[in-house]
Amino acid sequence: MTEKHLTDHWPVAPGHELTQADWDAIKAAADEWAGRSDDGQWSVQIPAYVDITYPGAGGRKDSGATRQQLWVIHTAECPLQTGYAASLSRWGADSTVQASWHRMSDPATVARFVPVGRAAWHATWANWISIGYEQAGYAAFPRSTWLTDDGMASIDRLAQVIVADGIPADAVRVLTDAEVAAVKAGNTSIRGLCSHAQIQPADRTDPGAGYPWDVLLDRIRAHHPDIQGDDDMPITEAEMRAIANLVLNATPLDGPDAGVLSSWVKAARNDAGKALAEVKALRADVAKVSVGGVDVAALAEAVAANLAKRMQS
Repeated sequence: MTEKHLTDHWPVAPGHELTQADWDAIKAAADEWAGRSDDGQWSVQIPAYVDITYPGAGGRKDSGATRQQLWVIHTAECPLQTGYAASLSRWGADSTVQASWHRMSDPATVARFVPVGRAAWHATWANWISIGYEQAGYAAFPRSTWLTDDGMASIDRLAQVIVADGIPADAVRVLTDAEVAAVKAGNTSIRGLCSHAQIQPADRTDPGAGYPWDVLLDRIRAHHPDIQGDDDMPITEAEMRAIANLVLNATPLDGPDAGVLSSWVKAARNDAGKALAEVKALRADVAKVSVGGVDVAALAEAVAANLAKRMQS
């Protein structure tokens, strides 16, 4: 019996089980696409986009027209390496596998497969209201793996194609489970990004608990013509508290940018300390002011104490 290539979430769906022969062919095609030699080096002649020959409507590749309400993020359960976007998508188009998707990214390339506007087979009940985005990588990846150079490159390419596919500015957010459930129940006013796991919580986990949604959203906003350069987005109280906690309490940092961030935290903590000192210095001047019987000095003390409390909480 041919050995199955088992992955984090594909084996639960019979249509997604790959034979070892299929997997070997996909890997070989990925290496060839990337120009990867025995020593692991890649060719520099790698195009940013590759268009996969579209097999047309019918079967499990295309089930009709779709509208853009959900932008569903998947992991393809393959190595996070250049070449897999092209090789897996070509295999998906040529094989009898009961699945398809609209786009797939890896660190160097985006494969364009099922045309936007046609319903790919990627998200069961949501096929007819969504666009499916696969990424090279595994749902089991921790956040630190996605934040490597290859992971960040793949996320940025994914963000670019999501923008190119026409996501509106007000949909650049991650939906809650309750919102996804409301969409499933027929609500057509809710739109945004969601995970494959939110569509099929019983048998899917991708893109995984470690997936950096914040990074994906940041990159989409950076490329979006209706969002780029917008510095007027309000900061919520919860975000302010999180920033204050990071600055004043020296939250431990890790990852490849830890050194840079630690320097930033030290500088920001010094600035915060100076700001509090300036507030305290104003008390003497405020105490000289009299406004209709209001104890301005006491009011200033209360404001300063409240500010200090907020920055430390």
